[in-house]
Amino acid sequence: MKVVTLDEDNNIVVRTKKYEQAIYNCLRWFKLHDINAFECNESVYIEAYNFDLQISSAEVFYRAELYKSISKEII
Repeated sequence: MKVVTLDEDNNIVVRTKKYEQAIYNCLRWFKLHDINAFECNESVYIEAYNFDLQISSAEVFYRAELYKSISKEII
């Protein structure tokens, strides 16, 4: 399933629901571990030593899976 939205400049953004959920969970994993992270144009960045480092999509899915496994333990 694809999700179509508009960004802040009214450009059409299409992304798969799976990747959108992965980004959301990935960002929550970083927040849980007190690591500043943000999304920009379907990429995830972490802040380290005054630099913004882009992480790979594989890393996004990995952190998302970690968050899902942790959230199951909490519930």
